Amino acid sequence: MTVSREARSIIAYLEATRLPHRITSVVRYPPKGQRPRSYHEQKGTDGLGLAVDFAGVAPGVSATTSEQMLEIYRAFLVIAHQLAELIYSGPGVTVAVKNGRRVDGAAVYGPLVWPDHRDHVHVAVPRGIFLSHPARTMEEHAMPDDPNVPNIDGPVKIEFFRDPATGRCIGYYIYSDDTGEIHGFGPGAPYHGRSEVVET
Repeated sequence: MTVSREARSIIAYLEATRLPHRITSVVRYPPKGQRPRSYHEQKGTDGLGLAVDFAGVAPGVSATTSEQMLEIYRAFLVIAHQLAELIYSGPGVTVAVKNGRRVDGAAVYGPLVWPDHRDHVHVAVPRGIFLSHPARTMEEHAMPDDPNVPNIDGPVKIEFFRDPATGRCIGYYIYSDDTGEIHGFGPGAPYHGRSEVVET
């Protein structure tokens, strides 16, 4: 059995957060002769499964594992628009995700499915969606430091740019009003070369 690239990207996304977790389910085979009913049973890219279930580090539900699952849920909720499903009915949680939209979990998933997700966080993506953790995306745009060019002299200021849809940081500028030096980092702050005043 090969796990799909989509499911592997879900796992990689959570691993990049370094939150404590345990994987409890990835791929399930549909009953013989029946069509897939769950995202766990659906075909993905280069393999099977479009969903992953996560739980706290220790088996069972406790104050500690509930807190761990809540953090896992929150880590995926910020990218709700990319998800097919996000279901977790732990203490105080009422919001789920269905087809990229935040919904009332109990109303949408019903009296059987919703309570069944108290001991794990279910995350699913549509076929062809590969999650990328923000830190990895930012690293792709990192500009190497040029030892031949001096760095910014302080005091410095920083200006952040956020994706209005997700609230995630997509770039920032570091600059100095005193010297006119500026550095850009990330796709939201295009890099046009350093502008630095060098004393001669």
